[in-house]
Amino acid sequence: MGHTPGPWEIQQSPDCGKYIQVISPSYRKECDAEHVVCELRVWRRPDPAQDARLVASAPDLLAACKLAMSVGGTQQFYVNSIIADAIANAEGVANAEK
Repeated sequence: MGHTPGPWEIQQSPDCGKYIQVISPSYRKECDAEHVVCELRVWRRPDPAQDARLVASAPDLLAACKLAMSVGGTQQFYVNSIIADAIANAEGVANAEK
C-alpha cells in the first residue's frame, strides 16, 4: 500500500487549536480521522506551521524528485520549474519565477 495521495493541506485541528493537522484532499468536515495524514502538537515547537507546511509538501517534493531523476536535456527547464515550486511550497514562500 502506498502513501496517501497529495496534494495535502494544513489546518488547525477542531479541538481548540492544540494541533495543526495535515489532511488529504478527501478529508470530510465531520473530522474523519482516516483522512488526517498527521497532527503536529502546537506547543513546544519553534514554528509548528512551518513544520506542517514541510510535511504537507511531501507529495510534491517526492513527485519533483522522481521527475528530476527521469528527465534531462531540453526538458530540464521544466523540471527545474517543478522543483522550484515544490521547494517554495515546502518553505511557505511564493515562487518568484512563476
